[in-house]
Amino acid sequence: MRPKLKNSPTTNWLVAVETSSLQGSLALFRDHQLVSEITWHRQGSHAEVATGALQSLLKIASIEVNDLNAVAVNIGPGSFTGVRVGVNLAKSLGFGLGIPLICRNTFDVLANKTPATHPYCTIVLNAYSGLVFRCTYQRTERGWLKAGPQEHLLSLQELGTNIPSNCLVVGETGLLGLSGQFETRCDLPHAISLGELACKDLSSGKVHNWTEVHPLYLRASRAEENKKV
Repeated sequence: MRPKLKNSPTTNWLVAVETSSLQGSLALFRDHQLVSEITWHRQGSHAEVATGALQSLLKIASIEVNDLNAVAVNIGPGSFTGVRVGVNLAKSLGFGLGIPLICRNTFDVLANKTPATHPYCTIVLNAYSGLVFRCTYQRTERGWLKAGPQEHLLSLQELGTNIPSNCLVVGETGLLGLSGQFETRCDLPHAISLGELACKDLSSGKVHNWTEVHPLYLRASRAEENKKV
């Protein structure tokens, strides 16, 4: 059964939770308009920062946690621990407040931040051990839409043969050493971009119950892979 938005005589509040990379962020939206955001760079676990950041964000807007009507979360891929922190926070809010969740993946969040300067953009994420996650989008009148085979796990060597011509490569490009090989834009996902997508999904009814939301892992963690050796 899908949860419904709380009845509110005045406003609807949505908080977006982004903890999939070394940079964490929260963004608060009122009636689909950005009110405030908080960004931090992880020193330890995002769990040490995220809950306090949420309280600060609510205080800025002079509202209580019970005023929230929906929560959005980036389900990954990304840092295994970071993704879990964000998903667990979102699920806790969904369960405790009885509000719907909106899920987006890291590829969509980064594509939404990318200016439409090229016919294509390819999002690349570090999968470690010489591997990358890749997802390509095509520019359309409706914005960036996924094009062709999606969310592939490739080696850095294979990546070069899987990039369309006239394509902007976006993501952890500096860390991956791609800046000299392609036209690149170094970027990390942010809660504002996630929230913008979530507001559209909320309007069209693309919401989930907290029990339906799980991290998106496209490969096993290094710890899990080491156990198999």
